[in-house]
Amino acid sequence: MTRYAPLKFIVLSVLYLSNLTPLFGVAIAYPVLWFLAVEEHFYFLWPLAVRRWANGILLGLVGFVIIFSPASRMISFYLARSNGFVSYMFNDYTWNALDGLACGGVLAILLRQFKPSRAVFQKALIVILGIALIVWGIGIPFGVVRQKPLGAALQVTPWHFLFVALIGLCPLVGSGPHKQFVQVKSLRLLGEVSYGLYLYHLLVFALFDHFVRSTGISPAIDPFFMILTRFLIVCAIAIPASLLSRRLFEDRFLNLKRRLAP
Repeated sequence: MTRYAPLKFIVLSVLYLSNLTPLFGVAIAYPVLWFLAVEEHFYFLWPLAVRRWANGILLGLVGFVIIFSPASRMISFYLARSNGFVSYMFNDYTWNALDGLACGGVLAILLRQFKPSRAVFQKALIVILGIALIVWGIGIPFGVVRQKPLGAALQVTPWHFLFVALIGLCPLVGSGPHKQFVQVKSLRLLGEVSYGLYLYHLLVFALFDHFVRSTGISPAIDPFFMILTRFLIVCAIAIPASLLSRRLFEDRFLNLKRRLAP
């Protein structure tokens, strides 16, 4: 394993510090682990905040995070530029990547605190979607999608708002007369195995590419057909592997919640 990932990276990843390994002089060897680390940092702190503070205070906290993370990304951009080449690797650091999770927190708090009607909630989702489009529309001419300070700060922000709108749309549709559109069995299965699929898919891609290189069959195959074949084979391996992981490993820990949660 250390042939592909340094031992230092493996140790730091076990401690859920894979997104911070560059600070220790260690490259991120398996890219998907960075966001799992951010999630675990969030899951460690967020329940403590929820138990301690009322929804109003929590709303102010996540609002601060939504503003703080883009500002922190811009500061990180200027610090990186002063050292020469600017890499967006600093976006992986926890304090630069919490605003997406905070947006989800806002959605959960608003639904729990204010219990809006379907009509009000639908209008709120339209407003959120409008904010995403406005940030894109106004920001693109100023470099929001390029390696510029504004891009570093706000490049991912419209996506956060867009996905909040899409996530909010699911319970809205799922509780209405057209719920069949969000209760597709195949999509529900993918949702059930999403953690393992996110964790393993890159490894399966790497194994497939290694096999292709070692056999030398790639040049003899049409590129489009090769891409399609690669995708289908990886899906055929990664999805069942993720399902086995869910049934044999992950469920054991998920079931602990019923015994450990107060």
